[in-house]
Amino acid sequence: MSSVEKIRVPLEERSYDILVAPGLLQTESAVHALRKVIEDRKVLLVADSNTGKLYGQQILALLEESGAVSAAMHIFPAGETS
Repeated sequence: MSSVEKIRVPLEERSYDILVAPGLLQTESAVHALRKVIEDRKVLLVADSNTGKLYGQQILALLEESGAVSAAMHIFPAGETS
């Protein structure tokens, strides 16, 4: 896997990082990183109809493997109007 780019979303006490890298979802480090954040929590994955179709089930499985109590997905239509 190539290097991981970390993008910080500055929201004061609610700040968080977004990790971006090709193949990131296929790594054991993804499970480890998610476990720190979502273990024993309910998770809602929000995706547009393009990304949900391509990656939705894979990400839901990853969330459950990472310890989420439950994981669900909401898909909205892709496009500029959404």
